[in-house]
Order: sequence, then C-alpha cells, then structure tokens
Amino acid sequence: MNQQYRNQFRPSFGMSPLYLAGRDEWIRSFHLGLFEPGNPIRASLVWGPRGIGKTVLLNEFEDIAAQYGWIVLRADPRQDMIHHLMHTVIPRAVTDPASKSSRKITGITIAGLGGVNMTVEHATRPEPTLNTMLRDLLRAVDGVLITIDEVQSVPIEEMRELATTIQDLRRDDLNIAFSGAGLVQGINDLMNHPGMTFLRRAETIQLDMVTDRDVATTLRETMDEGGKQFDEAGLVAATALTRGYPYLIQAVGSLLWAQAEIDHHNQVTADTVAKIHDDVIYRMGHQVHRPALAHLSERELDFLHHMAALGPEPASTSKIADRMGLKANVASQTRAKLLNRELIAVPARGKVEFTLPYLREYLLEGRIL
Repeated sequence: MNQQYRNQFRPSFGMSPLYLAGRDEWIRSFHLGLFEPGNPIRASLVWGPRGIGKTVLLNEFEDIAAQYGWIVLRADPRQDMIHHLMHTVIPRAVTDPASKSSRKITGITIAGLGGVNMTVEHATRPEPTLNTMLRDLLRAVDGVLITIDEVQSVPIEEMRELATTIQDLRRDDLNIAFSGAGLVQGINDLMNHPGMTFLRRAETIQLDMVTDRDVATTLRETMDEGGKQFDEAGLVAATALTRGYPYLIQAVGSLLWAQAEIDHHNQVTADTVAKIHDDVIYRMGHQVHRPALAHLSERELDFLHHMAALGPEPASTSKIADRMGLKANVASQTRAKLLNRELIAVPARGKVEFTLPYLREYLLEGRIL
C-alpha cells in the first residue's frame, strides 16, 4: 500500500470535511453577501436536526469571511456571552496571529483593551460596551462576522443585547454580519421573545438531506484524495447506505477507506460496503440516536417504539394512539413534543415518519439504555 495516502474522511461532529456536499447554493450566497451590504444572508440562521451539517456550514462561512479579510468572532452560548465577547474573544481576535482572519491588525486602539491615547479623567472615561468595541474594530478591518453554534442555548438577555448591537451597527452601514446555528424549535422559541426582531428578519437556512448525486460526488472525490477508488457498484451501494445524511457520508466513507486498507485493496466494491454495513448502523446509533433519545419521557419513547413497529412507511398517528391505548388529545401532545425535538416529521396529514436515518432499526433492536 502507498504510505503517502491517508483516510481523508472526517466523521466527527463539527469537523469540516474535505468536500462539503450539497451546500453550494448557500456558500455562493455567502460569498456574494460579503460584498453586498444589503444581502439578507448577512444575518442568517442555519437550522436542522443533529448531524445535518449545521456546524460545518458555519465553519465554512467563517473561512470565507477570513479569506476576504474579515475578522471572525466566535461567540460561546454561555451565561456571560457578552462579557466573554468583550474581554476574551475580541482581544484574542485582535492579538492572536492564529485567529481565523487572514489579515494582521496593526495600529488599532479599542476602548477597554488598554493603550488609550487620549488624556481623560478616570471618573469621566466612558465604560466600553460591545457596541463601542465593535465600532473601534470595524474602523481597522474590512468587516466582522459573529457566529454562534447552538444559538438556542444563549440566554435571552444576552441574545437580545447582541441582536440590538448588530442591528445598530447595520443601521450605520458598517460591515457587520451574523450567523447562528441550532435546532429548529429552539431557534423558533428564541425568535418569539420580545426584542428579537433582528432574528425574525434573518435569512433562514434549513438544511435537508443531500441528493444522491452530491453524495456520490463527495464520496468519490474524497476517496480519490485518500488514494482509493470506488467501482460503479461500490459507489451506488455506499451512496444508498448514507441515505443522504451528511454525518453518514463521512462515516460511511471513513469506514470504507479503513476496510479497504485492512483488505489491502485500493478499490472499494459492493463487497466492501457489505462488510461495514453493521458498523455504520452501530456508529449511527451510538453517536446520533442514543444522545437524541436520552432525555425523552417514557411515553415519548413508547410512541416511537409503536411507530417503528408499524413498518418502514409513514405511520398513522391514530394507529399509534390505538396501540398505546391513548386518547387522541394525549397522543397529539406526545406527537407535538417529538416534532419539537425534530425526531419525527409529518409527510402527510395524519402521518408521521422518522427524521433520522436508521432510527427505526435502532428502536426495533431495543438498544436504548
């Protein structure tokens, strides 16, 4: 085997893959948005279920902004987010040469970071705010992008202050952009709070499953980078196994590369795919299904079990209620909670289906512990 090649797939949450599948439209829009002050994508919310690629797209936006000389400020969804931005994130972005910005900042003075050149009495010196610090920063750089992953976890008051600040800077035609990522229901709950007009006007980027064509292209190109190739049957089988789920594109590809290495083969065939089939299902259960089901109530889990037992096609809500011995209103309440958790979807009136690939198989195997 040629030792210069290595596994190029990245089956870890939040890690950017070598090739990003099926997101070209949004990537192009973001490129354009950095040169269009009025482009709606300058305030965007990326949402979707776990493993759909929200964090990866956020990483891509950060890389694009840095490429054009913008400063990237990655805010943590914590209780003291604003304080952390002012006293840790902004100073680090200004002074750290390893930050995501490709541009070195020199000759900048930001209130609150020392080096104030004016002689003023301490008692009358204005207290720095996030707004004033960002204005100082924006005088020295081409633009600032603020990102938040798991945006639904940000305390309301912290998010309101950030939204107010960004809106004020945008009113003055400053190059400020924001992108947050999170779960659909959590973001909807956040936007329903007073003072969140800015978020309600944001561009919503709802990520869906990737098309078979894009899956196949990503698998083939990434495998080529690792010094191995698919035959036609192998690529068809691998594409089907991913079910268009971004996390599985990387997991399937990674396992296939590893199996081919073990077999001392440079070609990935349908037989290779068959060998790693059970490993893929296990990994999906361990990495995605188990944490997704961890905090469900007994009734919610029971609903999912009965739903799984009705077969692979979309299940009738009334049949699930009958199997559980529940009144229609109680079953509807349970259904609503599972919809909010993005574990099920409604493909047609009175029907429900699983949103996560292989969740039905996981439930039927009784692996919930």
